[in-house]
Amino acid sequence: MINKNRSKEGKQAALEILAYVADHPQAKDGLQGIVEWWILEQRIVVQTAIVKAALWSLVEEGLLVIERNNGSGHMYGINPERIDEIREIVRKTSQHRLLDYAFELPEVSEDGCEHPEPEDDLTGSWLRHG
Repeated sequence: MINKNRSKEGKQAALEILAYVADHPQAKDGLQGIVEWWILEQRIVVQTAIVKAALWSLVEEGLLVIERNNGSGHMYGINPERIDEIREIVRKTSQHRLLDYAFELPEVSEDGCEHPEPEDDLTGSWLRHG
């Protein structure tokens, strides 16, 4: 069991280390090697799955288009017919919140919620949570 006193990031790192050694039981390395190879490899695996799901979701929503490319897999690009809508989604959704809406893009563009930009709120209250 992973120590309950670890931070969220500490628990995540511990799980990534355990996932690596479970896949590579003979692995041994120092701190730098673990950071550069073990953790990076596990994050690439996870991010690949997340990005793949996001791409398919965006294609299904018609925001991206997909083309088959001979020998090199799929190519993804913007649906030029939806460029204005895509720009509005990006404008309304601050970068730190984009991931929260990645699978709800149509609702974000239609819900009318305003996500203040830093220049709209010079007090910085947009950074505070709660």
